[in-house]
Amino acid sequence: MIFITDTPGFDYQFISDMLGRLKELPEEMQSGGTAPYSLNYLFGKYQPVCDINSFYKGVGGVLCKHGSRDRMMDQLNVQRPQWLVDVEDAYDHNPLNDAKAIAGRAAFYLSLTARDVAARKKAKK
Repeated sequence: MIFITDTPGFDYQFISDMLGRLKELPEEMQSGGTAPYSLNYLFGKYQPVCDINSFYKGVGGVLCKHGSRDRMMDQLNVQRPQWLVDVEDAYDHNPLNDAKAIAGRAAFYLSLTARDVAARKKAKK
């Protein structure tokens, strides 16, 4: 399982804090027989949380607050499809709407990089 947030500081810490308050979890979600103290150890082994904003900054090469996603889209030479525009229009800090927007962004942008990696591997052969 991969957790993807939009901002690592708030979302990650909030969910980790909520996990720390749980007294009991299903056995498969426990870490060493106890409830995990962070998302990194939710299923008993280390697995880092990813945030989509850092992905934009890394691919786009822009480390500022605004403009990293646009720069990334320029780098990948893509336009957002209408379904993604619709999902992102609902991004309003309602947890359910934000989760849909974050998941939509991750699905679309990560699929572009996977396609690019596959094309480069094919070109090397």
